[in-house]
Amino acid sequence: MPSIHSLHTYPVKSCRGIELPRVEVLAHGLAYDREWMIVDRHGEFLTQREIPALARITTGLTPTHLHLSVYGRGGVSTPLAIDPTQKMIAVKCWNYEGMALDCGTQAADWLSDLLEQPVRLVRFAREERRWCNPEWVGEVPLGDQAERARTLFSDGYSVLVLGTASVADLSKRMGQDVPLDRFRANVVIEGLEPYDEDFVTELSTSVADSAVLKLVKLSPRCSVPSVDQQSGEITAVDPTSILTQYRFNREVGGAVLGNNAVVQRNGWLERGSTLILQNNF
Repeated sequence: MPSIHSLHTYPVKSCRGIELPRVEVLAHGLAYDREWMIVDRHGEFLTQREIPALARITTGLTPTHLHLSVYGRGGVSTPLAIDPTQKMIAVKCWNYEGMALDCGTQAADWLSDLLEQPVRLVRFAREERRWCNPEWVGEVPLGDQAERARTLFSDGYSVLVLGTASVADLSKRMGQDVPLDRFRANVVIEGLEPYDEDFVTELSTSVADSAVLKLVKLSPRCSVPSVDQQSGEITAVDPTSILTQYRFNREVGGAVLGNNAVVQRNGWLERGSTLILQNNF
């Protein structure tokens, strides 16, 4: 039976993620997932596409703080509690433009020194809404009402689902192991055949408080899978170029691996849980 192999949240966009045994799933995705991002002096988001070294930044969450650190370079923390007097600045993330909470000079100075350019750490503001593309998701029943699916600072959708067998098959084709962390998935599934997650339309588990995910769009791949997620360096391993040879999808305009999802019902997901899947085989 298919089950959850692992769960990952990425508090700061393009920085290292955190593997969790159990995670709460909210309307916008996994708790704290992509709730923060790093922006340049113009408020434009930065990712590993432009700065592979972002992968070196380790993230950690305590009940009170988000911690960022890099081995040998120290670290910095920012409170989880929101200060009502916190400054707001204009930011851009793909087609989204809105206001975000500025996390202060201490975080900005540490990151600017690390990345050797002026940057700031920002947090998604609770009053803001960033809607997922309605052409792919339509309306999603959440609780007693239908509302538009939303996300925070992800590339466009709330949750990314990926099967271990798909990565194993890609590794076989490449003649070397490709680490799962190269693909930055939130929910990793085991027990499926390679690429079967392409055909899953709904995902939940057998536990009473399970979240329900609606899978809506195959995930097109960029240059990030070529970045070593431990060293932050671009490697000779380029999974996307191999995927393009046999996984190019005209509908989404790129080589695909994994399936994007939105949240249909809030709840919890737990590592090892047996999955209940609906599909369009």
